[in-house]
Amino acid sequence: MPINITGQSSTKYTNASSNINHISHNNTENHNLSPAKDRPATEDVSLSDRAKFLNKLTQHIAAIPIVDATKVHDIKTKIDSGHYLADYLHVAERLISTESALQ
Repeated sequence: MPINITGQSSTKYTNASSNINHISHNNTENHNLSPAKDRPATEDVSLSDRAKFLNKLTQHIAAIPIVDATKVHDIKTKIDSGHYLADYLHVAERLISTESALQ
């Protein structure tokens, strides 16, 4: 089910341009600026269900924090207290697998 989004009226632009009759260019030529008479007062946009889904998905992903602050805080507390034990073998394996994936 597409939704319609109605834009604003373009009268503010046509009113502004109707106040200007001529512009002097190099003091020799005059160019007439006429209002946009053929433009509609509003514009409609329809979004498909897929576009609406992708929009919601994008907003949801944007709301997910990049870093798990709770996990960072827990590890930092353990490091500061001297109770954090790193699994050096696991760290080494992950470094090697990451390096292999980059090549």
